[in-house]
Amino acid sequence: MHPLIAFLASLGLTVTMSACGNRPPATAPLRRGGIIASEQPQPDPIQAQVPWVDYAPGLQPKLEALYVERNCPALDAEADAASRDSSTTLSRTGHDNAQLTAYLSELRRRAECH
Repeated sequence: MHPLIAFLASLGLTVTMSACGNRPPATAPLRRGGIIASEQPQPDPIQAQVPWVDYAPGLQPKLEALYVERNCPALDAEADAASRDSSTTLSRTGHDNAQLTAYLSELRRRAECH
């Protein structure tokens, strides 16, 4: 027996060794960007109603990132822009920004942007 293990055992401490190195327990929550993954807010399914194909390619991930960051000023600015540009979207695509505005309202509500 290794002398250090024998010493710790004599103190009544349990030593567990693993050939895989220091791994967190299987039940440990994953961390992404300092936020525990299970605690990250999730966007509402209303996003499925937004015709994303008619908007800039990076808009949906951008809005979701703002939501996860709870960046209320940026979400407010996006909502203002969607409302302001609704008639332009209508003439370009045949629909207005009602679904996008509803999605942004839901993100702002869940992010507690009041």
